[in-house]
Amino acid sequence: MARNAKDNAVSYFHFDRMNRVQPEAGDWSSYLRRFMEGKMVFGSWYDHVNAWWKKKETYSNLHYMFYEDMIEDTDREVDKLCHFLGLSSTVEEKRQIISNAQFDNMKKNNMVNHSTVLAMDFKIVYVARNAKDSVVSYYHFE
Repeated sequence: MARNAKDNAVSYFHFDRMNRVQPEAGDWSSYLRRFMEGKMVFGSWYDHVNAWWKKKETYSNLHYMFYEDMIEDTDREVDKLCHFLGLSSTVEEKRQIISNAQFDNMKKNNMVNHSTVLAMDFKIVYVARNAKDSVVSYYHFE
């Protein structure tokens, strides 16, 4: 699953601030510069996303999804994923999948919320409820 670079940078900034194992995130301006230059622990966002985008053209067993599409129409994207996997789901199963993937439910789920990871500082919140609004405040356009 790929995510918009601007949203990804903001999310990773907060994740790195909370993650005691990662190098210090520093201030937003220097973090963004490192992100854009691909000088991150995880490497270049662009190289990673671009490489998988190219792979999807070659490998029929690779399903490429966008985070923003999941947010826009989760029902449609779950249908696409089920079709790709050759699965059919009942209305109730699909409702449960969509419910489990909702922000509030994932936040409560210890399997995905990092609450059992001692290296995380939970006094710092890194996932915003309204990602679009929070991301816009980080970028200053001139």
